[in-house]
Amino acid sequence: MSGVPQLSASDITETSVLLLWTPPGLQYETYYVTFSSQKETEQQISVQVDGGLTTYSQTGLAAGQDYTATVAGEIAGQRGAESSVTFTTLTPGPTNLRVVKTTSTSAVVQWERSQGEIDRYHVIVTPTDGAGSSQEVTVPAGQDSAHIRQLEAGRLYDVVVVAEKGASRSKPATSQVTPG
Repeated sequence: MSGVPQLSASDITETSVLLLWTPPGLQYETYYVTFSSQKETEQQISVQVDGGLTTYSQTGLAAGQDYTATVAGEIAGQRGAESSVTFTTLTPGPTNLRVVKTTSTSAVVQWERSQGEIDRYHVIVTPTDGAGSSQEVTVPAGQDSAHIRQLEAGRLYDVVVVAEKGASRSKPATSQVTPG
C-alpha cells in the first residue's frame, strides 16, 4: 500500500509543527505519526490519528532541533508505506534586550540568554535614519552582552540580537539606543 503523497511540514515554531499531506488513493482507517529527533538522547513521539485527516499539529518539541516526521496509514490491520519529512524547529531567541550603558560614542546592550542550544549571538546595529552602514558583532553563546563602539553622539540606532545555531537564526530581540 502506498504512503501519503506530498507530506510537508509548515508553521514551524520553536516547539511545534504542522504536518500536511494529500489524501492517498485509498481511505486509511488510521494514520500513525512519529517524530524522531536527530539527537540520540531525545525520545520518539508517536501518535495515532483518524484516517480522515490530512493535517496534524504537534506541540512539545525541543527548540532548535532537527526532526524527522513519518506518517503511515493503516487499513484492515495492514500498514502502508511510510512517508517522511525532515524539519528543524526554530532556534530559541534572546529576550529582554536593553541598553545598560552609553557614552558619547558607544553603548553596552544586554539580553536574557536563549533557552536552548545555540552556537552564538549576532548583534546588528543600524542607524534608524538608514544613512550610513550597519555594524555587526558576533558574541559567544555563553555571553549576554555586547559593547558597541564607533557610534555617533545624539544619533538613534536600531539594535537587533539574534541567536544562531548552524545556519538557523532565531526571532530577533530589538531595541534602540542614542549614544551621548
